[in-house]
Amino acid sequence: DLDNFKAFNDYFGLARADAVIRQTGDLMREAVRRHGDVGDFIGHIAGDDFVMVVDGARVDHLCHELLARFDRLIPLYYDPVERRRGSIEAKDRYGVVRQFPLMSVSIAGVGMAGMASFSDVATAAATGKAIAKAVPGSVYVRDGVVALGQPALDLLGHGVGAGQERRRRRVALAGRAGQGLADPGHQLDQRERILLHEDAILERA
Repeated sequence: DLDNFKAFNDYFGLARADAVIRQTGDLMREAVRRHGDVGDFIGHIAGDDFVMVVDGARVDHLCHELLARFDRLIPLYYDPVERRRGSIEAKDRYGVVRQFPLMSVSIAGVGMAGMASFSDVATAAATGKAIAKAVPGSVYVRDGVVALGQPALDLLGHGVGAGQERRRRRVALAGRAGQGLADPGHQLDQRERILLHEDAILERA
């Protein structure tokens, strides 16, 4: 579930909101491609709600990466002013104007052990989602326990050294990319090419 998606939709419009939905689906597909298996399932329920069915042995790593990449990319769908401010001003469902933080994602993981019906799964998922949405920022809850709270990256590089880390990684990957032109053994894999592209975008943001 995407937190603060309705406010984003009201503020920026349907086209940009639809792009966020598509981007979220792409992030899920990439996470499952890298950490999942051929029998895994990804679905878009409606609005900003999605579902994944994956092997329990891989789910933690998959969800950790999904949270990190969501928090890395989704702020880029905001204009620079709102991104620097960390919020937008919009009306809530009661018509009251207030500040909404940048979008985050709440993931509720439910193990199938002990589940007697799909109704049990849905109830457990709803409980997990409520727990996740009560915690600020992007959160992964597994079987009712907060497994990871991933605060959004500081896109300006303050405090956590995100900007410096991006620059170091970009220099390293760019160097490898240059070597790859002469030696195929040094060519970047798909994940490294994605990281290099994302870092370049964030440095320009």
